[in-house]
Order: sequence, then C-alpha cells, then structure tokens
Amino acid sequence: MDESTAALKAAFPAEALPHGDSVYFRMSDAKRVVAFLESRGWPILGLEGLHTDGQAIYPDFDRIADFSGIETAADSFASARLILDMWDGDDSLLIDFTVQDDED
Repeated sequence: MDESTAALKAAFPAEALPHGDSVYFRMSDAKRVVAFLESRGWPILGLEGLHTDGQAIYPDFDRIADFSGIETAADSFASARLILDMWDGDDSLLIDFTVQDDED
C-alpha cells in the first residue's frame, strides 16, 4: 500500500472503502478527500468512477478523468472538483483517486 492510500485510510476510517490495495470513496465524501489531498500537496493524477452490486466492483467507463497532463497541483485539485461536480447526483458512484504522493 502506498503512502497516500494509507494516509487516506487513516484520515477517513469510516468513509474509506478498502478493496485490495485501493481505497474507494462515495461521491458524498469525494470533495473532502480532494481537500485532504490538497492539504498534503499530493496532486491528483486521475479519478475513476466505479459501481458495485454488493459483491463485485465494476468500472464506469463513462467516468474516467486523466489529469496526468496537468502542470500544477493546484490545477489538478480544481479539475477534480469540476469533474466531481459534473458527476454529482449519482449516489451509487464510488470514486478511486490516483494520487502522486511523496513516494512517486
């Protein structure tokens, strides 16, 4: 588990939904996660939307955002907030954050 995933699990123990080496968040918690990552200075490289049927997790191929080409951390946070606003309204959507932490 990388540093950012461990930090997210520790910062959001009730909200984090661990799955293997990843941790997912409900849409209702996603903007708080962005604020946390911003406070740590860890740029967001991407977001992936997922759904679950209670037994398996499925990617939502219409909800993938790649920020790897964004030049500044501040722009990655602003872009993540914009995308999350666009995805808002789907309470069943889970979010997987790809983060560049201090180890990357």
